[in-house]
This record gives sequence, C-alpha cells and structure tokens, in this order.
Amino acid sequence: MGARRSRKGKSIFFRKQEVLSRNLALSEIQRLLNLARKVRHENLELSREYVLLTKKIAMRQRLKIPPHLKKLYCKSCYTPYTSDADVKVRIDYKKRHIRYFCRHCKHIRRIPYVKRHIRKESTRK
Repeated sequence: MGARRSRKGKSIFFRKQEVLSRNLALSEIQRLLNLARKVRHENLELSREYVLLTKKIAMRQRLKIPPHLKKLYCKSCYTPYTSDADVKVRIDYKKRHIRYFCRHCKHIRRIPYVKRHIRKESTRK
C-alpha cells in the first residue's frame, strides 16, 4: 500500500516538512531583519546584505515577506529603516496612500490604504 496523499498529490509527510521549512524560513527572515536594524549604524553594507538575504530566502521558499516586515527596509537600495534620518513618512489623504521616502537613494514607495469606517451601535429596539 502506497503513502497517503493529500489534495495536491504530495504525501502527507512531505507537506508537513514543507510547512516546517516555511515556518523556519519566516523566523529566519525576522531574525535577519532584526540583525540588520541593530548593525545598521556600525556597518551599512552588512545590514544591506542581511536584507538582501531575507529576500533571497523568501524567493527560495516561495513565500511572501509579511507586509509589516516589508515596511522596515527600502525596496530599491535595501537600507533598513531605523530612524527619521533614514526615511520620511507622509500620508496623502487625497490619493489615499502612505509615502515612504528613502533618504539614501531618494526612492518613493507608495502603499495604498483603505479608510476604515467605525460602525455605530444601533439604538433601535
């Protein structure tokens, strides 16, 4: 009798290994980004290498870097943002996006946002 198969045709054992490796990759990405932010003031090139490594790990494992971690570095020059000296953040209310302006490479990153409406409790009975 053969190995049990999941919906995608892979064995269940292989799927568990895949999930474990992805979890390991995510924790490694978080660790490297934290290291990049700590080392940033001593060695800028090393911190850029750490950020580039996180991107390579994500591509190799075919997973997306979570949005809250993507906002920690410049997409163009891979400089980690640590203070106001590295990035200028502005909110454009008319166009409804947040602008991140990297002060090293002058790259502007625009991230759209949706205005959330607060629902009021109904007072009808």
